[in-house]
Amino acid sequence: MTAAEVARASNLREDLVERFLPAMEPPEALYSGDLVSIARFVKQLTDLGTPAAAIEVAVAELRARPDAAFKVALGSGRHRASFDAGKRRIWMSVGATVIAAVLVGAIATAFFGPDDTGSTTAAPVTETKPVPAEPVAPTVMHFAAIPAKADPVCGQWERASAAYGAKLQAWVKTDARVPATRWSPKQRSVTMAVIPVMREEAAGLRQLADKARDPLLADLLRGQAMYESAYADRLPHFQPGDHALWKAASSLSGSVKAICSAVK
Repeated sequence: MTAAEVARASNLREDLVERFLPAMEPPEALYSGDLVSIARFVKQLTDLGTPAAAIEVAVAELRARPDAAFKVALGSGRHRASFDAGKRRIWMSVGATVIAAVLVGAIATAFFGPDDTGSTTAAPVTETKPVPAEPVAPTVMHFAAIPAKADPVCGQWERASAAYGAKLQAWVKTDARVPATRWSPKQRSVTMAVIPVMREEAAGLRQLADKARDPLLADLLRGQAMYESAYADRLPHFQPGDHALWKAASSLSGSVKAICSAVK
């Protein structure tokens, strides 16, 4: 399917399809039909004003969890997840990793309810209840306090991020639309060389998370480490869709930078 066809099927704007959903390898830049259901889910998130970083994390998480993506595919044809306008403030006030965890973890409840086991036997029609705000509220309260000064690990993270960024300069110039099976010898050499760099950075991020005083910052650091590690694992047999993991890691890195820059 083209981006325009996915947009028509899901009501998600074409530019947002291209931004959040992974296309197949060039030159066609086509999209798998099973992404339409995820596109509909993204449409609901964008309607709520969900931060782009959280959407990227949620899409990457859905693609990494076939069980959740399958439930989205089934549920999108029968129900729409219920999010009332009053919850918008909640979504906007929590970090990307928290939002993504709630989004993916709540999919089964939003579309099926807690007792759905995936049985093929027809079940009585019942009203689908919205995901309650109560489980989210304690998380928002937990992260509500803005630190009076920057977390001590911020300086360490900034230096480490700059150092690792320098090591990735040649790699970031490569074309992420090209699968591993079509890499040139140079692109393969450059890409394989950054795998241990990414894994080393992820290990360092986990260490910083363990030392962070701000629990939100710690979560973001762990989230960045998780997605960067997953991406490094995919690189030897890279497919263009795998790049969503790197986008998620980069978005989380941007959130870390924003938090560290907000308070000096």
